[in-house]
Amino acid sequence: MTPEGINELCESLSRRADLPRRITPWMCRHAMAGDIADAGGRPDEIQTLLGAQAP
Repeated sequence: MTPEGINELCESLSRRADLPRRITPWMCRHAMAGDIADAGGRPDEIQTLLGAQAP
């Protein structure tokens, strides 16, 4: 699936759920990172799961 397709899917689902604001893939990424951190995940684990490279 293309990045544009993912954006369109999130926008469509946001409208369908009648949410007060549009949900973006970036918001989902941040929510996942927060959930991992809340569950005790280490920063390096979060970076790996998100596909980010350490500085």
